[in-house]
Order: sequence, then structure tokens, then C-alpha cells
Amino acid sequence: MNVPAFLDALRSAGVTHVVGLPDTETGPVFDGSHAPPPRAICVCREAEALGIAVGLWAGGQRPLVLIQSTGFFESGDCLRNLIHELEISLDIAIGYRGHTGKLNAGTPDTAREFLEPLLTAWRLPYRLVRDEDYAAMAEDIRNDAARDRGARVFLLPQ
Repeated sequence: MNVPAFLDALRSAGVTHVVGLPDTETGPVFDGSHAPPPRAICVCREAEALGIAVGLWAGGQRPLVLIQSTGFFESGDCLRNLIHELEISLDIAIGYRGHTGKLNAGTPDTAREFLEPLLTAWRLPYRLVRDEDYAAMAEDIRNDAARDRGARVFLLPQ
């Protein structure tokens, strides 16, 4: 992950906050060494990131949730409630564990097997975003800023 380019894209899209749980790939987004905005907010659990992002959204901000795929799995009930029942509008960037073929404790990461089928089952639109795709991601966020409901997911290969 090219953190400066990722953050530049979010700034250009008008994202005000990045809310999430740092992992080995996304940790630098949260370390405070980059010029705001967006402001980084660290959480203890991924479902907490969704709740905080919704509070920011309700207050007129434009947050982006940044979590890893395994944390996305953990936050499923919260996501289901916010997106499909309350119809809240959220942008979510998910670290796609195992997509690049990296091993997890010496074996293939099984998280890869479940992410896209789960996104499809939950009727969440998504697209894969590599470093060279950050400008297009920002354009998607800018162009869809007026939407008032639903989530959009950006998958970040890990």
C-alpha cells in the first residue's frame, strides 16, 4: 500500500476521517505522520469503526472505514444493520488478506476464499483498488457524494 498516494486520493475526494483498526499494511495511515485531513481515528474492534463512521456521517462529515477482511467478517451484524436496515451511506476500504498470495503462518490465507462471496451475499458493490487505481477510487467517492444510502467497498490487495 502506497500510504501517501492513498491519503492524497482520500483528500482529493473530500474524505474527512479514516476510521479503523490498524494492521500490518494500513498501520502507517494511523500513525499521525501524514498531514491531515483526513483525520485518522483508531478503534479497538472493527464494528466500532462502523459505528463511529456513522456518527461522523450523521454529523455531516465524509468518513471512510479502513479495516482488514477478517475484521470485516467480525463486524457483519453491525454492517447488516447499518447498511440494509438503516440505509446509512458509507465508504469502506477493506484490506484483502491473501489476495497477493502472502502466507499466513506458512499457509495460504483462507480469508481470501470468503471475502468476495460474502460481499456478494450482502449485496455490497465492490471493486479491487491497487496503488495505481487510487485516483479512480477518489473519483468514485467524489461522484457518489450525493448518495444518501448504501455502502461501497474498495478492496485493497494484501
